[in-house]
Parts: sequence; C-alpha cells; structure tokens
Amino acid sequence: MKRIHYGTLITMSMIGAISADAKADSLQDAIKGGTFSGGLRNTLELATQSDAAGAGALNNAKVLGSALTLDYLTGSYYGFKVGVGSETGYDWKIQDNDTLTTSGGENDHRVTVNTTNLYRAFLDYRFRKEITNTHIRIGRQGIVSPLLMNSGIYPMKDSFDAAVLENKDIQNTLLRVMYVTKWNMRYGDDNNGSLTQTSKSYHHPVVSLYLNNKSINGLNIEAQWLANHNDKNAGDPPTAVTAKDYDTSFLGLTYKVLDTNWVVGAKTLSANFENSANTGYWGALVKNTFNGIGVQLAYTSVQDAASFPGTLGHVPRFTGRVFRRSENHIDCSKLWLSHTGL
Repeated sequence: MKRIHYGTLITMSMIGAISADAKADSLQDAIKGGTFSGGLRNTLELATQSDAAGAGALNNAKVLGSALTLDYLTGSYYGFKVGVGSETGYDWKIQDNDTLTTSGGENDHRVTVNTTNLYRAFLDYRFRKEITNTHIRIGRQGIVSPLLMNSGIYPMKDSFDAAVLENKDIQNTLLRVMYVTKWNMRYGDDNNGSLTQTSKSYHHPVVSLYLNNKSINGLNIEAQWLANHNDKNAGDPPTAVTAKDYDTSFLGLTYKVLDTNWVVGAKTLSANFENSANTGYWGALVKNTFNGIGVQLAYTSVQDAASFPGTLGHVPRFTGRVFRRSENHIDCSKLWLSHTGL
C-alpha cells in the first residue's frame, strides 16, 4: 500500500499596535491591539488496495480535505489575555463514494470533515515577572507533551478543555501541571457513528505533571506522569480502546557529547492499568553524522504482557520519543523516532 500525505500551512500577517508583551492602558486598547492569525491546512491521501491488516482506514484511500483556521489573541491587560480560534473543514470529494476504505470504498473520514469547530477559547494570565515566571491558561487549548498531545496530521485539529499552569522559575527548567476535563476530538460530534469517535468528557479530570530540564550543558531531561482515573476509557489507547483507569510515567534522557556530533539517549515508559496487564517499553540510541550523512543505532523493547502503552490523543506525534508509529500499527522492534512524526 502506498500513502501520500501532503500538508500546507499559510500564515496571515499579524495586525495590531500592541505587542504580545506590552501592557495595554485600557481593556479597549487590549482588544484593539490584539493579533489575528490564520492558516490553511490540507491533507491528501492516495493509497492502493491492500490485504494487510495494518492498512486499516488508509486502505485504498483517495481523499483530499482542507481546513481553514482563524485565531485572535487580545493584547495584555494587567497580565490577562483572551484567545479564540475557529476551524472549518471542507471535503473536496475526490473519493468515489462516502463508503469507508475498510468497507471497500475510498473515504477516510478523518480527512473529509465538513464542520466548523471552536477549537480555541481560553483565558491566559501571566503573573508579575518580578514575582515569578509563571502563567496559567484556562479553557479550550492545544497541548503538546510526551503523554498528552494534540495531533496535527489531518486538516482538523483536536483540543483539550483544560487548566495548564506553566512555571520557569528554575533556570533552564520548564514545569507544567495539566488538568484536563474534556478532549474535543478533531472529527467533531457531526461524525458520530462513523469510523470516528465522539468527544470525551471526564468525570474525574485527567491530571499530568511534566518536567523539561536543560541545566547540564548538552543534556536534555524529560519526565512526565499522567493519571486517568475514570471508569470509562479516555478515548484512544493506551493499550487498547477498552483501557480505563491507569497511570503512565515517562522518562527521556538525551545527551549531545560536547564538541562532537555524537548523541546518545535512553527512553522508558511504564503503564499500570486497572483492567489489563501492566506494560511498558525502554529504548537506547546512539547516533552521529559523518560528512553530512547521519548514522544511528537504536534498540527498543516492549513488554509482552500487553500492547504498546500509547499517549492520550489522536495517535499523537510523540515528538522526539522512542517509536515511529503509523495510524494503525506500530513497529517496536528497531526504530527510534528522529523526526516530528504524526
């Protein structure tokens, strides 16, 4: 099976008299001095018919979808900013019919979404810098972290209803606390009953702690913990769509040897589930560049007790993490992710 994924992004010019860090004299000035931005996202899938189970929803896909986004962020008013953003999807209808690819058709509903979503709507407050380098964002927003991440591979973006507290008081260290009450899936409720799934509201909010430290020259340390204590599944895997109550922990170390092109790293993740066997993975990597040619050696291992303990999101990009992952299967044997991925 062959798949082509094509994406574009067009950014509109910013407007406004007040910069992001400036303080407006009045609420009216903050509104007038806000900034607009927009984007056009396109995804093209062209795939042949395949008998491979891993082809899944991509099997025989011949679709083109687009999404237009428009965002507005006010200027700062006593540390407060308000952000809103909408996205509108459009199906170019190049498929032969609306039948899912897994049923012999050409349509991948993750691409051909015709709906309008409010995917950003938040209040952001930055504390006084002479006191602390901290800000909090409450409302509908995007989140990117190893264990909790929005996807950008398809035209429509998903989002989380959440409170995110971020602190940089410790030098070269980012600390983030995430408190998620709802996952707004990119497909939207208009696609319920198809290949897609409905958005998920959490009776018990999903809680996560994240740390990124670069205090030691050349060394990047990432650590994260996530807890989902709901009686129903949180949406996409980890382990299986049936996974319910679980805790997941991640640790990643990457070191660039000073004054050389050598990079070494190690990653590990463990997941403890209430209704299935615990699982995890670990991996190690060494790589170098010789005369412009990159060479790397990596090894990864996943426990056989359960399947891959993924992260919360639409098969997230897992940026800079351990595995290269497709939408429908994972090769955990020998690949170390070195690109932005999904």
